[in-house]
Amino acid sequence: MPEENNQYSPYNPPQPQPQPQPVTPQQPARPIEQQEVSQFSQPAAPQPIFQPQPLVQPTTEVEQLASVEQEESTGSYPQQTTVTDSVFSSTNIEQPVSAAPFAAQQPQQKSPNKKKKIIIASIIAGALLVLGGGTYTAYALWYQNPEKVLTDAVTNAIKAKTASYTGTVAVDTNDVKVAIELDGAEAGLATREVNAKITITAQGKDFKLNGSALADKDGNIFFKVSNLKSVIDQTLGETGMVAAFDGLISKIDNKWIRISADDLADFSKEASEAKKCATDVLKKLDTDKATRDEFATIYSKNKFIVIDSSLPARTINGVDSMGYELSIDRTVAKSFVEAINTTQLMKDLQKCDESMKLDAGDVTDESTGDSTQKLEVSVSRWTHEFTQVKFTATGEGTSGSAIIEPLFNKDVKVVAPTDFLTLKQLQAEIEAAMGAMQEAAYGSIQERAATSEAQANANNVIKKAETYNAVEGKYPTLAELKAGAVAEARLTAELAAQLTDQEISTSTPERIQYELCSTAGGRVSYVDVSADAILGLTFGECDSSLL
Repeated sequence: MPEENNQYSPYNPPQPQPQPQPVTPQQPARPIEQQEVSQFSQPAAPQPIFQPQPLVQPTTEVEQLASVEQEESTGSYPQQTTVTDSVFSSTNIEQPVSAAPFAAQQPQQKSPNKKKKIIIASIIAGALLVLGGGTYTAYALWYQNPEKVLTDAVTNAIKAKTASYTGTVAVDTNDVKVAIELDGAEAGLATREVNAKITITAQGKDFKLNGSALADKDGNIFFKVSNLKSVIDQTLGETGMVAAFDGLISKIDNKWIRISADDLADFSKEASEAKKCATDVLKKLDTDKATRDEFATIYSKNKFIVIDSSLPARTINGVDSMGYELSIDRTVAKSFVEAINTTQLMKDLQKCDESMKLDAGDVTDESTGDSTQKLEVSVSRWTHEFTQVKFTATGEGTSGSAIIEPLFNKDVKVVAPTDFLTLKQLQAEIEAAMGAMQEAAYGSIQERAATSEAQANANNVIKKAETYNAVEGKYPTLAELKAGAVAEARLTAELAAQLTDQEISTSTPERIQYELCSTAGGRVSYVDVSADAILGLTFGECDSSLL
């Protein structure tokens, strides 16, 4: 047999030919009749039941092995409906004429290997989804646990390098209302500022004050009050105390005042040295991360802030926040304060001034009278930083609230004023005011003492009149009371000399007026020196309108 006819011999088996994958370009929509004619020729469409399969099946053992190897290497079976040109040319068999497709068509079957892979991939994907969702849920439950959220918020506040805030304070009593708008910033413990707009409402009038205070990195303290003189004149008028401070008030109104350690030295050398020392200690704290971490650790071991209940989530200044109502565990708070006093920072401050020690007894005092207090906080859901702190209190005739909304670790600047007055420049006015205040205070003490004595004498006269009535069955006239006919109702000679039945005035504070409305009662009047007024006390059955 010629060599070219031996191409299918066992010694020269045919090599499997790669089957081209036809690409069917997207065709525009055609009429249904054309779609039926061309359906059989589209490679991606299912093949009819009738197939010229014997023309492509391997007829030799070698071809069968080659076919099996192709299936294993590709992971899928070759399409049985495709007949290559090389097979027809080699076997000299005419290619079959395409017939019209049958109505019933056999769908293509996926490879068993592919099915297994899809099933395995689906199982793995499902497992990852379940595990991933469970992991996220567990993480969310841990991260958003209220105790963790609150602990993180307190710790973050302690460790914060900078802070700024806005807020309001309101106090409402029966007679006076006070409203304060606040804003401030802190660039460390030693550097901070606060500004306040104050409105005082009394007797139907509003009195407005603006105040600012600032501490710089060198320990200097600055403060300024605007509209001070106007408010004092409107509220207190021309009293002796106001007159004593008039010169000082006029000079400091709307002016920055600086208080430095050097300024304090002119008034108290001891206070000046203590201030310098404390400033140096606080500077170290601003740059000492270990000290801030120590404070945070002490709180984590003594969590005295307790969550009573959760509040509805809110948006505070654009931040999604969770809310909690809190209370203070005073026993744990005492342990916290005691631990703080043992830190190196507090020891250094106490070297500056022995009084710089926190009193643990203050936090254990639970006496709040009849007032009701409530503390609420809002904390960022994701950063666990305080977004709002709200405190409210109500009592008999009084209510108040304070709301602070902080921001932490933002870029803040605290700039000290350059135009200011020093304490030395105000020394003359301060000394004059202090002297006048001492005189006024001394005079006030004397006035209160004189008033107390006059009130005591008036009450003593009433007691003698009541005793006389118990014995004689009627209240005595002034002459009968002074005569001392009833021994138990007898007055001292000094008190008898002070008694009169004539009208008294504030210019004679030592005199006491005694008068009867009838034999069933009367009134005793005396001078209130402090108030510069006449006060009366009735006894028995007395209608003061008849006097």
